[in-house]
Amino acid sequence: MPTPHRQPVIFGIVIATVLCSLSIASDDPAQTGPETEKRFPPLKVPAGFRATLFACDPLIEYPSAIALGPKPGSLFVAVDYMTGLGTEIVRRDEIRLIEDTDGNGYADKATVYAGGFNSIEGMTFHDGFVYAMHAPLLTALRDTDGDGVADERRDLVTGLGLTPEENPVRLHCANGIVWGYDGWLYLALGDHGCNVLRPEGDRLVFNGGGILRCRTDGRDLHVFSTGLRNIYDVALDDELNVFVRDNENDGGDYKIRVCH
Repeated sequence: MPTPHRQPVIFGIVIATVLCSLSIASDDPAQTGPETEKRFPPLKVPAGFRATLFACDPLIEYPSAIALGPKPGSLFVAVDYMTGLGTEIVRRDEIRLIEDTDGNGYADKATVYAGGFNSIEGMTFHDGFVYAMHAPLLTALRDTDGDGVADERRDLVTGLGLTPEENPVRLHCANGIVWGYDGWLYLALGDHGCNVLRPEGDRLVFNGGGILRCRTDGRDLHVFSTGLRNIYDVALDDELNVFVRDNENDGGDYKIRVCH
């Protein structure tokens, strides 16, 4: 087994990015820095942890997924306008590159990396490529000239769940994605399933929720795990054990579950 590649853990960024979907009207644009944190209730975190507000509006709006960026102090953030503005919003989502350019721990720059997506539910970054899950597509993007804007874009897989027109709420389709230390992409799939014409020429039809796996160019797509319903993400440990939380509680009267 190859030596695992360990990514830095950025606790405060993950928490703070989610908070930024709360927007407060103001005559002046929101500024980053410690003063910005007064806009939101303080978070209670375990001993040894510290939560900071890394980015907020107008740098980001309606965040739905994040991935580590190409250099320290940077993040890719998916902006899901459908979540914020309604189901009639189609193919308007965008990915922004958020950066802390002065190293003070607070983002101060946002660049639209790419736009024109369906509702982005999952995203990961590896080896210069951003991989975005937005039903019914898995899309790969790359910035080849380092200006913070993607100039290469390719839809690797289509047929993951339903189109926005078929499924206006954009649920139970293409969800989270993670790059594994084994070189595969692991795709979280909701119970609308998939109907994919694979690059090899045959078709993969899967009715139900589970985990798919493919190469970073979309080849060798196959069902990795069944028996799930509507998992939103996939977590891998250093030995490639898989952990998922199944979103079972739509009705409020039955329990969710965590699977290994």
